[in-house]
Amino acid sequence: MNSTMVADEYSKESFLWLFQSIWLRAMRGRPPRSIVADQDLPIKQALSRVFPGAHHRYSAWQIRETERVNLRPFPSEFEYEYEKCLYQTQTVVEFDSVWNTLVDKYGLRDNVWLREVYEHRENWMKEPVEEQCRRLYTLTVFRIFQNELVQSYNYLCLKTHEEGAVSRFWVRKESEKHAVTFSASNLSSSCSCQMFEHEGVLCRHILKVFNLLDVRELPSRYILHIWTKNTEFGFVRVVESVVSSRDLKALMVWSLREAASKYIEFGTSSLEKYKLAYEIMREGGKKLCCQR
Repeated sequence: MNSTMVADEYSKESFLWLFQSIWLRAMRGRPPRSIVADQDLPIKQALSRVFPGAHHRYSAWQIRETERVNLRPFPSEFEYEYEKCLYQTQTVVEFDSVWNTLVDKYGLRDNVWLREVYEHRENWMKEPVEEQCRRLYTLTVFRIFQNELVQSYNYLCLKTHEEGAVSRFWVRKESEKHAVTFSASNLSSSCSCQMFEHEGVLCRHILKVFNLLDVRELPSRYILHIWTKNTEFGFVRVVESVVSSRDLKALMVWSLREAASKYIEFGTSSLEKYKLAYEIMREGGKKLCCQR
């Protein structure tokens, strides 16, 4: 059951009616073990009454939107370290250690929103494809991919043609519309926006189709090695091998972003490293300006 509209201003009673009269009936009286839903109070109250044994996990879309709003007052250095803590740590112990260091460093132990984020950490919902890319991509590229994934939730998807293993879809939002082709035989896909061809990261339109078709892991062809953690600073050799001027510009932008993020990561770990990173960038800027 994909979705049900509730018109009564999203009250607890509305969700009680939804879960008892519609959801349970559709599921033939079998309560779910886990539910992915927003963290609004009326939903939480209704879920705890109707499905007391189910694990309530928060939707990725709402988590990202809440982060977008609440991170605005903080400096960019904090936002970078926050995202690295949430999306790059591998174990619970590592997460707790990095989190405690982070809130102590910026004096944010009493911040209400951050306290709620930490207290509800077991309710976060990561899609399998998001978890896969979190493990493989560098943080900079993962943030780009994650934005495409979050934006894909805002689109509608309609199958327009099917012939053998090949299907075609319209993926649209308001006046924006893109054509996506998908082959079930090898899980290959292409989009009229050509974001993957130009930037090397899948677009929101293909991700929408993958979600509709329950593709839970990206095929390896869509995880370019140059954007993974194992590549480190091997971008220059890759950039020099690119022929197309349009592809070259996109690759240069991405590689410089990645290099800059490394300077931010290392340069903010101490005052001495900050001074060193700043001096390197200042001297590099002078040399860059002298180039004609």
